[in-house]
Amino acid sequence: MDDDEHLKALNEKRAVIEDEIGSIDLEIEHAEHGAIHTTEIGRRVDYLGERYRKLQELSFDLGKVTARIEDLQERIQIRCDLSHEAEAVDRWQRRPPSKEDNIDWVTAALENARAQRRAEQGPATPTREPRDERERQDDDRKEPERDR
Repeated sequence: MDDDEHLKALNEKRAVIEDEIGSIDLEIEHAEHGAIHTTEIGRRVDYLGERYRKLQELSFDLGKVTARIEDLQERIQIRCDLSHEAEAVDRWQRRPPSKEDNIDWVTAALENARAQRRAEQGPATPTREPRDERERQDDDRKEPERDR
C-alpha cells in the first residue's frame, strides 16, 4: 500500500470515528433528557457513564488517526517537493555549459572602475611602512611630555 492509499484509508477511518462520536453524542443527549422522566436513575447514570467512556476512547482514537494523517500528509508533501527539486536540478544539469563565464562582465566593470580611479588620483605617492609596536609606544610616551 503506497502513501496515497494509506492516506485515503486513514481519512475513511477518521470519518467513521467522527460519525460514531456524533451518534454517541446524540445518544447521550437523549439519555440525559430521558433520565429526567424515569425512576431508574441508577441504570441511566451507568448507561451515561459507559457512553462517556466510549466517547473518550473514540476521541482519543480520532486524535491518533488525525496525527497519523498529518504526518503522512507531511511526508507526501516532502516527497513531492524533493521530486520537484530533483527535476529542476536535472533540467539545470542537462543544459549545455556556457561558453563564457557568467561573471565576465563584472570582472571587466571592476577593471574599468579601478583604471578610472587610478586616473583620477594621479601618480601614486610613496607611503611609509607601518610602524612596529615599539615605535608606537615610544610616541605615546613622548606626547604627554610635549603638553607640559
